[in-house]
Amino acid sequence: MNAKRLLLTAGTLLALSGCNSEPLPQAATPTFSLPAGTYISAQAVTLSTATAGATIHFTTDGSTPTASSSTYSTPISVGTSMTVKAFAAAGGYADSPVGSAAYVFVPPLAPTALRAVPENSQVALSWSASDGATGYHVYYSTTAPVSTASPRVAASGTSTTVTGLTNGVAYYFAATASGAGGEGLLSDQGCGVPTPASTDGLTLYDPLCGPVLDGHLWQPPGSQVAQVSGGTALLTTAMTNEESRTIRNSIYSSVAAVNAGTRRVTTLQVGLMKVPAATASRSGGGEIRAGVRLIYSPPASRLNFPGGAKDVVVAEIGLGDDGAGLQAYRQVTHCDDASCAILSTASITFSDPPGFASLPGGLLSGAPAAYDQYYTFILSLDEATGIFHWLIGGGTFGAGVSGTANPSAYLAATLGWSGVPLAGPGFAAAQVVARTQDQTQAGGGSGEITAQFTQVQVGLDGAPPILWDDFSGTPGNSAPPELRLNKWSSGGTHAVGLSDGALVVTAHSTSAGTNSSQGFGVIFGDPESVNTVQADITMKGFTATGAGTNANAMVQGRYFNDGTHGGAPNSALGDILASVFLSAVTDAATYSIMRCTNPQCGAVSVIGSGTFSGVSVGTGLHTVLVKWDHTAHTFTFGVDGSLLAVDPSALVPVAGPANSPMKRIFSAVGVPATAGTVASTDVRINNVFVAR
Repeated sequence: MNAKRLLLTAGTLLALSGCNSEPLPQAATPTFSLPAGTYISAQAVTLSTATAGATIHFTTDGSTPTASSSTYSTPISVGTSMTVKAFAAAGGYADSPVGSAAYVFVPPLAPTALRAVPENSQVALSWSASDGATGYHVYYSTTAPVSTASPRVAASGTSTTVTGLTNGVAYYFAATASGAGGEGLLSDQGCGVPTPASTDGLTLYDPLCGPVLDGHLWQPPGSQVAQVSGGTALLTTAMTNEESRTIRNSIYSSVAAVNAGTRRVTTLQVGLMKVPAATASRSGGGEIRAGVRLIYSPPASRLNFPGGAKDVVVAEIGLGDDGAGLQAYRQVTHCDDASCAILSTASITFSDPPGFASLPGGLLSGAPAAYDQYYTFILSLDEATGIFHWLIGGGTFGAGVSGTANPSAYLAATLGWSGVPLAGPGFAAAQVVARTQDQTQAGGGSGEITAQFTQVQVGLDGAPPILWDDFSGTPGNSAPPELRLNKWSSGGTHAVGLSDGALVVTAHSTSAGTNSSQGFGVIFGDPESVNTVQADITMKGFTATGAGTNANAMVQGRYFNDGTHGGAPNSALGDILASVFLSAVTDAATYSIMRCTNPQCGAVSVIGSGTFSGVSVGTGLHTVLVKWDHTAHTFTFGVDGSLLAVDPSALVPVAGPANSPMKRIFSAVGVPATAGTVASTDVRINNVFVAR
């Protein structure tokens, strides 16, 4: 009883001794208006707390704030990487927990769409803005690639001009963007070649100082090399941003065509062919191929590109890579439109060996092969049966696999082939070829390939094949560096490609006892809309031995028609060809106006010409201009600012636009029938400007 009373008393005392001292409530942790994270440009951070009347103390160096730390009153500017920490304090409240947010600043992304426009002793540059950039730098150098160790100029906006440069020298440029996080990475590289020429009223088409030709600016064949070295023929082709083959059959190629004269090639055999992996690459939808082919077409259809490919039949075997690895393939197709953009195997019967399967797209059949291995290719037409026979041997195929293709049903059902047999007038060409193309609808792929060929045998008019060329240099065979002209209709040696800041066009021909003239260069991708072409051209070197040789460079185009369209689509008959020539042989600059007298413009008649007085071609840089004013019907020809205006309407009717328009910048060599005479050119081309 007493114990129980004592316990109650103690409990009562314990309850009474609490004095109502409960813990103080805690102030709310500050919140940050800007989430922690990575940023490019300067920011502002607003701090707030849900506790009314509270004071916020903060630090920006990552240290824990105290009552003596900065008191927050206005938004905090955050322009460099930092960690902001803050707590709230208020009367009647315990201090809040510390809130924290880390901000990391990175440089802006590299500028895009860098564009370089050449001017006199300077290059004007522009680019797209980079988010968060507060300034830019442009680095430049006469060698590629540009680095941040190169000289630079600063720019506050998205353009600047680099001055004090040397005309005719290629400069490479790259831009960086700077911001709160410092200076960013270099942009993609651009290039420009300062020019003394006036470019008023003109638009830069291509500076021709980049790494690879652009397939959306230049038609096939594009970059190409054909030469003889070490007992082999080397064919190289390269292109970037390729136009889709399905638009107008854009195939970028290097070709050696058998010079059979009036005879037919019924068998084409390459004893040894390989594709080195080190010289083969592709991206996007780009495909690379090398092989041999026989081409047949009705003679009535043989007009200039793109009008003469309707009903063409092509049989081809070779090596190709569309991204799935190297394959040996066979392809026999017919062209179902004028430009051969539409290919088909309809009504062609195939017999393929075991292991061969249809490849993507359905036009080819093939089997895996390997880079850096030699293969044998034999392609023939049995003129008695009209059946193609082919064999691929060596490499992974040992003694060889073979098959056939029979186009008889297609030929019989096609009006263009009515009364025209493959055997005889149907034969068009036999070729060894390296090429790249993009079969996708979008295009834009890239490809580069070098193929090595040797021990070529040819069978003529149904006879068994015999040695045609072993490229050894022994009598009758091609010798380094050139394909023998009486063996190959595209003989000599030539190269077209971008190198050392210019489009370099070289050509070399040695007469094998017949007249020969060949031209190489670049062809505009959209000639219809171009009325003016201006280019900087340097004849860096040339050779011309003996009378009758020529070596020149030219800007040339077909601008209008005199009303005689030739009765066929894309016939050049009656088209007017205007040119400015720089002749290394005569050291003179001339212009000419010529009329195409056949559908291919392979024959012309001169209707006007003249010489630029006081111009010496030499080995210096010259600016060449051809301008057509379709309203005033006047040509303006120019070399280095010396202009000659000619009204062709006094010489020939101006009936309408060219039926087969073309614009090109070329170098040409020609040799006479005197065996052993030599012609060669080494031409540099830059700064193609146009007006439309």
